[in-house]
Amino acid sequence: SLGVIPFGGYVKMIGEAERSEEEGSFSKAKISHRILIVAAGAIVNIVFAVIVFFILSVFFFFFISTTVSEILPEARENLAAVEVGDKILEVNGEKIRLKADITDALRNADGSEINIVVERANEELELTVKPTLHSEGIYMLGINVALIDATVSEKLYYAFWETINFVESMFKS
Repeated sequence: SLGVIPFGGYVKMIGEAERSEEEGSFSKAKISHRILIVAAGAIVNIVFAVIVFFILSVFFFFFISTTVSEILPEARENLAAVEVGDKILEVNGEKIRLKADITDALRNADGSEINIVVERANEELELTVKPTLHSEGIYMLGINVALIDATVSEKLYYAFWETINFVESMFKS
């Protein structure tokens, strides 16, 4: 059927509301098939939401890179090896694709030194740095990262990983 807002869909099967002995009806289907039928509706709605999120993120999101644009004054001593323009690729062995990945990698920091891999002048460098204690009692790297003036392929890349982050946060919730 069609609704006032034409998003999603609705299917009413024979034998769903009241028992039917008609061949192919919902009530004549095996229990495993009934479970699949009911689950399919919810799964299609979730997949639709993820696709809409991806499309909206490609066209309307501002993406933040993992390229260092500034080293905060309070962190300069701890980040002497890091330079503006370095692109952070890994933190403690975890691949970094988005700024949120840096935050997640530092979430468990206890103030001890961490290993980061950066790309500088098309060369990968492994650096050891010490996180800076923030006033709120959490550790941070002490950098600002640049916004991306993204090409279409970069927008697709970042939108893909933002969508993966979105789906992971749904499952975590």
